[in-house]
Amino acid sequence: MDIQLKYKIAMSKFRLSNNRLNIELGRCNNVPKENRVCNCCHQSNNANVVDSEYHAFFKCVNYYIVRQTYLFNWYVPGTELLCSFVFPKP
Repeated sequence: MDIQLKYKIAMSKFRLSNNRLNIELGRCNNVPKENRVCNCCHQSNNANVVDSEYHAFFKCVNYYIVRQTYLFNWYVPGTELLCSFVFPKP
Protein backbone atom coordinates (compact mmCIF):
# COMPACT_ATOMS: atom_id res chain seq x y z
CA MET A 1 0.00 0.00 0.00
CA ASP A 2 1.24 3.47 -0.88
CA ILE A 3 2.34 5.28 2.30
CA GLN A 4 0.40 8.40 1.35
CA LEU A 5 -2.73 6.31 0.83
CA LYS A 6 -2.17 4.73 4.25
CA TYR A 7 -2.19 8.18 5.91
CA LYS A 8 -5.20 9.32 3.89
CA ILE A 9 -7.16 6.26 5.01
CA ALA A 10 -6.13 6.76 8.65
CA MET A 11 -7.13 10.45 8.63
CA SER A 12 -10.41 9.68 6.89
CA LYS A 13 -11.30 7.06 9.50
CA PHE A 14 -10.36 9.49 12.26
CA ARG A 15 -12.48 12.33 10.87
CA LEU A 16 -15.43 10.04 10.13
CA SER A 17 -15.38 8.68 13.70
CA ASN A 18 -14.44 5.24 12.44
CA ASN A 19 -11.93 4.60 15.21
CA ARG A 20 -11.44 2.67 18.43
CA LEU A 21 -11.70 5.63 20.81
CA ASN A 22 -14.02 5.19 23.79
CA ILE A 23 -16.23 8.02 22.56
CA GLU A 24 -17.22 5.79 19.62
CA LEU A 25 -17.14 2.43 21.40
CA GLY A 26 -19.32 3.82 24.19
CA ARG A 27 -21.82 5.22 21.71
CA CYS A 28 -22.32 1.75 20.27
CA ASN A 29 -22.77 0.26 23.75
CA ASN A 30 -25.02 3.04 25.16
CA VAL A 31 -22.44 4.17 27.71
CA PRO A 32 -23.10 7.72 28.99
CA LYS A 33 -20.71 10.22 27.39
CA GLU A 34 -19.12 11.25 30.70
CA ASN A 35 -18.16 7.58 31.31
CA ARG A 36 -16.31 7.15 28.00
CA VAL A 37 -12.97 8.09 29.55
CA CYS A 38 -9.49 7.75 28.10
CA ASN A 39 -7.94 4.60 29.53
CA CYS A 40 -4.38 5.88 29.10
CA CYS A 41 -4.93 9.17 30.93
CA HIS A 42 -7.04 7.51 33.61
CA GLN A 43 -4.31 4.96 34.37
CA SER A 44 -1.37 7.36 34.20
CA ASN A 45 -2.72 10.30 36.21
CA ASN A 46 -6.21 9.22 37.32
CA ALA A 47 -7.87 11.77 35.02
CA ASN A 48 -11.48 11.22 33.95
CA VAL A 49 -11.20 12.81 30.51
CA VAL A 50 -13.61 11.83 27.74
CA ASP A 51 -11.71 9.88 25.08
CA SER A 52 -12.68 12.01 22.09
CA GLU A 53 -10.94 12.79 18.82
CA TYR A 54 -9.96 16.22 20.17
CA HIS A 55 -8.45 14.69 23.30
CA ALA A 56 -6.53 12.04 21.34
CA PHE A 57 -5.20 14.55 18.83
CA PHE A 58 -4.19 17.36 21.20
CA LYS A 59 -4.01 16.17 24.82
CA CYS A 60 -3.62 12.41 25.40
CA VAL A 61 -0.38 11.31 27.04
CA ASN A 62 -0.41 8.14 24.92
CA TYR A 63 0.11 10.15 21.71
CA TYR A 64 2.73 12.59 23.03
CA ILE A 65 5.56 11.23 20.85
CA VAL A 66 3.35 11.20 17.75
CA ARG A 67 2.38 14.84 18.40
CA GLN A 68 6.00 15.86 18.88
CA THR A 69 7.07 14.05 15.71
CA TYR A 70 4.30 15.03 13.31
CA LEU A 71 1.88 17.61 14.65
CA PHE A 72 4.25 20.19 16.07
CA ASN A 73 6.11 20.54 12.79
CA TRP A 74 3.30 22.88 11.71
CA TYR A 75 1.05 23.36 14.74
CA VAL A 76 1.38 26.31 17.10
CA PRO A 77 0.23 25.33 20.63
CA GLY A 78 -2.76 27.33 21.80
CA THR A 79 -4.34 27.56 18.35
CA GLU A 80 -6.40 24.39 18.61
CA LEU A 81 -9.54 26.54 18.36
CA LEU A 82 -8.69 26.91 14.69
CA CYS A 83 -9.16 23.16 14.36
CA SER A 84 -12.44 23.03 16.31
CA PHE A 85 -14.42 22.59 13.11
CA VAL A 86 -12.52 19.35 12.49
CA PHE A 87 -12.32 18.04 16.06
CA PRO A 88 -15.12 19.59 18.15
CA LYS A 89 -14.33 19.76 21.85
CA PRO A 90 -16.34 17.35 24.00
